Amino acid sequence: MFSKKKRYAFFKAQKEMEEISKETQIREFGELFVPTGEDGKTENPSRLSSEDALISAVEAY
Repeated sequence: MFSKKKRYAFFKAQKEMEEISKETQIREFGELFVPTGEDGKTENPSRLSSEDALISAVEAY
């Protein structure tokens, strides 16, 4: 179990990482991808699965 000081530092670092992630997503993609699935993964229909990306790359080649 974390001590109170370590827990505070952990939550502070976690919050800063979330803010950096949000800012980066907005800057790079123009929008924020919000986790929508039960497992916390983002669902974005414009993103391809790795299998579909590979098939597309092979076809383009």
